[in-house]
Amino acid sequence: MEAGSSDAMLFAMSTMFLHWSFTPYAIYAVPALIFALAFYNLRLRFSISSMLEPFFGPGVKRFGGLIDAISLYALVAGMASSLGTGALTLAGGAGQYLGGETSPLRLGVVIAIIVVTFVISAASGLQKGIARLSSLNAILLAILGVFMFIVGPTVFCLALGVESFGVYLDNFFTKSLFTGAASNDQWPQWWSIFYWAVWFAWAPVAALFLGKISRGYTVREFLRVNLLYPALFASAWILIFSGTALYFQAHIDTGGADLYAVLNDRGVENVLYELFRQLPFSEVWIPLLLFIAYISYVTAADSQTDAIGNLCTRGLTADSDLNAGVPMKVIWGVIVGVVSWVMVSFVGIDGIKMLSNLGGLPAMLIVLLATGSLWMWLKHPERLDTAPTRSPLTRTAKDEA
Repeated sequence: MEAGSSDAMLFAMSTMFLHWSFTPYAIYAVPALIFALAFYNLRLRFSISSMLEPFFGPGVKRFGGLIDAISLYALVAGMASSLGTGALTLAGGAGQYLGGETSPLRLGVVIAIIVVTFVISAASGLQKGIARLSSLNAILLAILGVFMFIVGPTVFCLALGVESFGVYLDNFFTKSLFTGAASNDQWPQWWSIFYWAVWFAWAPVAALFLGKISRGYTVREFLRVNLLYPALFASAWILIFSGTALYFQAHIDTGGADLYAVLNDRGVENVLYELFRQLPFSEVWIPLLLFIAYISYVTAADSQTDAIGNLCTRGLTADSDLNAGVPMKVIWGVIVGVVSWVMVSFVGIDGIKMLSNLGGLPAMLIVLLATGSLWMWLKHPERLDTAPTRSPLTRTAKDEA
């Protein structure tokens, strides 16, 4: 399609919905639900292999250590790639005030600050650091979204968002399964497969954290909180921010901004800040944007660091306090930080994509195998009644089936 055309605009916006709304949160929600049912209802171990045991039988325990190790490798790769992306964004923001280019030293300082923060947050426990930072992050994101919606091209964003969401729904299966093989098109490898790899790399260990905090919820409530609401929030976010970016790019001649030129000339880390310069009170919002980007990554990483620490702690059960020791969380936080710094500093964006692909493939296989447990429960919900005690998850699983 022609660059800058209306078709290209609809393609870009509808593809954002594909990459960042219902599909990626389903990649999280399905294994998380499987783990919650296995851990709390069947009283299995705090291990990723517990998601496979209902389908493959108790014999899979022999490979539990290997499965957990593969999942840890996948998550470290996924977290490192995401940390690299966050570090680029923050380094670009720092460059707005400090000047100069994004150097390995600047990236190293940014990554070190992020790692220290999310390790401290994870070490302080679920109810203190993680919950408070997550609440603060949600409030700040909502404020930022409302501001952009009010002062930005509101009518354009609403109209384009509705039309693009329709294109997304109309072409959902075609886009989801597009590989580019027939036309030798590399676009899916550059984008869709890269994004799926990121989400799958996080999925097994994210399942442990989301499943861990799901105690007392029904299956229906669990899916609303972990799939429906986040996907709807992401869709609203795409409508506002993607719509605004496309508006300014399409109206360069009438007061817009050439964000594509910024991307090519100054790097991806400067695009978001250039967009905010087109809005009122940019001198106030750009520092806040820096802080929000910082908190957003920390809230994602501290939950995963907490889950990693629990995964590496022997003997955790549904009746444990589910809080691993601080040294374990510090070790894994440092490992993620070092891997991320090396890849993003010396390989760049290609390094981030490489990490995502390396971590996503084994994690995808684990998630697909774990889905066999869910299919089995849907056909035989009575098998969830084998635990000594029943929770609301059991009763609702039978109702849903």
